[in-house]
Amino acid sequence: MIQKYRNLDILGHCSPSEGTHLELPSWVPDWTAKSSSMHFFKRGASVEPHEARNMNGVDIDEMDIEIGKLYNASGDGLAQVSLDSTGRRLSCKGFQLDRIRHISPTAGTTLAGVEVVVPWTEWFSEISLTFPPASTHLSRDAFCRTLTSNCYRVAVDVGVRGCAAELSSVAAGEEIGSMDITGPHPATFRRRLVLTENGYLGLTAEHAQPEDWVVILMGGQVPFVLRQVDAQYVLVGEAYIHGMMDGEALALWEVDTATELSTFEIW
Repeated sequence: MIQKYRNLDILGHCSPSEGTHLELPSWVPDWTAKSSSMHFFKRGASVEPHEARNMNGVDIDEMDIEIGKLYNASGDGLAQVSLDSTGRRLSCKGFQLDRIRHISPTAGTTLAGVEVVVPWTEWFSEISLTFPPASTHLSRDAFCRTLTSNCYRVAVDVGVRGCAAELSSVAAGEEIGSMDITGPHPATFRRRLVLTENGYLGLTAEHAQPEDWVVILMGGQVPFVLRQVDAQYVLVGEAYIHGMMDGEALALWEVDTATELSTFEIW
């Protein structure tokens, strides 16, 4: 799928989970696993944010709505990958964006996600004080949008970016979405909030740790978190990093460095 479509969307299904005994590389989805986090939405509906408020539960297939990518972290870059001779080590081209510095003490345990709003708000309020305000990208708006990966759910796996009113209600502890065909918004389930060394707020897999790398891999709609083990890496999971979902990191990298893309060997 990666080689055919030249994107890394399938990596969103990779997450260590309970109830599995298969010895798979970290970049291979384990379809037998139970209770894993749901992938971030990748399909986006081309409607205005205010229209999305009345779309929850509609049958997208019966409407004349264009469906495209939801995020664009690596710009228009196509996946540049290769496999080693064993077929177990995936090499991806990309670059290091940042490193995780702080991680929330709790993870979301329900699909609705409302049970983590209060402890996460308290953690965010306390930990954000450790960053000089002028050098960070932290705000209540960023916090609200990160809770839902800045996405309002309009179908089973389709989202619309934005919808600030709904995202603000999440931070206030109100219900997320409705329990119709779409179900509640799953962004926080089995995930934790993170703050990077450069003060970016994000959401990633619950087993992420401080010092893990946030990277941009070509062909990825979203950033990824990798853990370095010697000269190789383990895929921790995909990530929502607020302010870095629309090619901003790629633009900064192109301005700040003249080096070629790095190769990340993931096993």
